[in-house]
Amino acid sequence: MLSFRVTFYIIGILLCGLGASMLIPAMIDFIFDDHSWPIFIQSAIITFLIGLSLVLASKQNKKLVLEQRDAFILTTLSWFVLGALSALPFILLSTNSLTITDAFFEAISGLTTTGATVITGLNSTSKGILLWRSMLQWFGGIGIILIAMSILPILHIGGMQLFQSESSDQSEKILPKVSQVASFIFGLYCSLTILCGFLLWVVGMSPFNALCHGLTTMATGGFSTADSSIAAFDNVWVELIMVFFMSLSGMTFVLIRNVGGRKISVFLQDPQVRLYFTIIICLTFLVSAWQIFINEETPLQAARDSLFQITSFLTTSGFTSSNYMAWGSFPILLILFLSLSGSCTGSTSGGIKLFRIKIMWSLAVVQLKKLRRPHGVFIAHYNKRALNEHLFISVIGFVSLYIASIVILSIFLTFFNIDIVTSLSTAISIIGNIGPGIGPIIGPEGNFSTLPDAAKWLLMFGMVAGRLELLTVFALFLPSFWKN
Repeated sequence: MLSFRVTFYIIGILLCGLGASMLIPAMIDFIFDDHSWPIFIQSAIITFLIGLSLVLASKQNKKLVLEQRDAFILTTLSWFVLGALSALPFILLSTNSLTITDAFFEAISGLTTTGATVITGLNSTSKGILLWRSMLQWFGGIGIILIAMSILPILHIGGMQLFQSESSDQSEKILPKVSQVASFIFGLYCSLTILCGFLLWVVGMSPFNALCHGLTTMATGGFSTADSSIAAFDNVWVELIMVFFMSLSGMTFVLIRNVGGRKISVFLQDPQVRLYFTIIICLTFLVSAWQIFINEETPLQAARDSLFQITSFLTTSGFTSSNYMAWGSFPILLILFLSLSGSCTGSTSGGIKLFRIKIMWSLAVVQLKKLRRPHGVFIAHYNKRALNEHLFISVIGFVSLYIASIVILSIFLTFFNIDIVTSLSTAISIIGNIGPGIGPIIGPEGNFSTLPDAAKWLLMFGMVAGRLELLTVFALFLPSFWKN
């Protein structure tokens, strides 16, 4: 018999933490003499009481056991519930003039680290709201890392079991228990966030802007404190620091530990890492060359803009330092492909992920070899490990569902009389949790505020589904899932 007690208990604990965190932007608004701080106090009380009620109602004496079906339900339901209550400050704060739909959209976009915003006039928005947006992305970033390293491998989501098998190998085991892995990742995430914010402050950002961008850079979220994003600061050192930390956030966090553990060889030998940096270097060179020879840009400016935008889109951060829509068709097409791929698994980024692309490529090579030698035995490998059929099926299933989701979402968006380019770009951006896309509506100089409300609710579902690797959400729609 299906029981939601464990699910509600854990969600209750998360809501209590979410409510307590609302006191931080309330304090910031109070310090800066902004009259919106009572809104955060009210939101904190409401959220905390709802969470406490769930905890008390679901508490049981016996040990909590999270079964596989419970993990599916918890993973999906928690994102929707936390997103809904995260919208309270946006709803109650009348000065922002956000409708309920826009308030939910902004909160879900933040928590899923998508970075698609409906707020205009960020420069005049209260500091509490700006900080709350950044905090939501930071929470979503650490949340998806922990889920990717602990829950998704157990659920065999899109090949994630490969990382489960690696972590269970005693010769390469990093930490003996999931709780210890989570503690390490959380500590690393916090440390890098603090370091990023500190360095941004050192090179010229105000303490508040440095804090907000430190939070969103590590989350690869894309929310900024200015409408023109990073272009508003026009600081090359800010951009270089953000490129460095976006690059770190786009890598598997457990692999980063190997650098601290003096296992640099293991780090550099990882197929994802090699492909990751190869893409950044090669595409930065290509786009820079295009900027220099086609757009007659100076070499330094071309390299600066290209490196930042390539890193931003590959890591699905969505920050913008210039109007890439004016670069021409070739860079725009590359940006579209980068939006599909994403960076490494076990990171804060979205997209298909490079490890799945590597596995798909390995499968394609094997099939090509079989065409030449039909009776030959060819085995695909990933990181010197033979890949089995079950993992191939898992990866192919995920990639197929990913592409199908983009196509279906694009078609639905055209029902709202949205042009084809914007519909396709929006679908890629939302499923990949990127934020900005291609076109005048959602490009670097636009936002999502002009889209119809019905389209925004559809996009909210797409954000959560994309953030949770699709299969986690869509499994709930199978009748067989609910049968004992």
